[in-house]
Amino acid sequence: MLEDRFINPVIESARVLNVNINEWSVDVATKRSEKTYFDIQVMTPYFHFANGEGIYVMPEVGSMVWVCKPSEGRMSSAFVLGFQAPYDEDNDSYRCRRQNLNPGDIMMRTRDENFLILRRGGVVQIGSTPTAQRIYVPIQNFIRDFCESYQMFTFGGELTWIVERTDQTVTGDAPTKFSLRAKEKANDPEFIADLTIGSHGEGDKTTLDLVVRDSGLTGAQLKARMTITKEGDVAWEIKKDYTIQVDGEYDLDVGKSISMKAGEEVKAEAGTNMELKAGSVLKSSAGASSELTSPSHKLKCPDINLGDVGGQPAAKAPPVSGALSALAASVDSLVGGAATVAIQPFLPQIPSVTTKVK
Repeated sequence: MLEDRFINPVIESARVLNVNINEWSVDVATKRSEKTYFDIQVMTPYFHFANGEGIYVMPEVGSMVWVCKPSEGRMSSAFVLGFQAPYDEDNDSYRCRRQNLNPGDIMMRTRDENFLILRRGGVVQIGSTPTAQRIYVPIQNFIRDFCESYQMFTFGGELTWIVERTDQTVTGDAPTKFSLRAKEKANDPEFIADLTIGSHGEGDKTTLDLVVRDSGLTGAQLKARMTITKEGDVAWEIKKDYTIQVDGEYDLDVGKSISMKAGEEVKAEAGTNMELKAGSVLKSSAGASSELTSPSHKLKCPDINLGDVGGQPAAKAPPVSGALSALAASVDSLVGGAATVAIQPFLPQIPSVTTKVK
């Protein structure tokens, strides 16, 4: 009777024949004793039945295991004690295509090569492929992401960086697009601001597009937009005020021309000096009137044309200057009485001037 209750435990190599997913059990066949065990459980480093917490794995068919038949009696249940690596003849080791690790490293990996590595030194690697992974580095608390395309979705907005390629794309010239979309309120159906950088479609030269709306509601109105093309064109569309405040100097250097148009007023003010300079022609026109106010005016020009006045040509600067000089000489030559000085030849369209000297 004692032998029936206590027998020597048996541990031998076996292979998994079937995996019972719902029961969390396996069927195995031993190698040495050629026995088959059905619906036996797989031991784990830790497990608690309260809420299924623990560290465990669902085995695959064909994996090599160690099966233990405990010594509690003939009716005791066998279980999978652990997994083993068969001898790798290609590498003369038990490596079996496992990645090299340093002492103390812990790795979890599937046949599809997604992985989790806890490395000594505090580094953590999580990846789906070597191209799509995140590395946590304790030095300066870095988080580094490596991927082909990236998306982040939050209650406050979205961030995406997409490589627009198909499964048939074999070259690296696939278009890319970076998009940042922000909400004003978490429950808004739309975004109040959009920023898109990169490709905007075949034939579209736009490189950067920034859009701001008046709210995050559906059908919100556009309030501001800036577009930059890869050729260097910049376009602003603003529905209200535009203010630039510069504490230092503001330099504007334009290679060709500047056009300014205001629906109401244009004001320019300088604290000290203001200079307007044109290489060839400087024109100023007003629809109603023009006013220039200053304590003193200086006009330096070889030819000043004041234009037409009432259908009659106004006097130009050289004839007026000559007429005034002759008039001054004539007045100086007069002695007493009254004299009439004719300056008709000097002032076109101006009648003679009579001067009385007392």
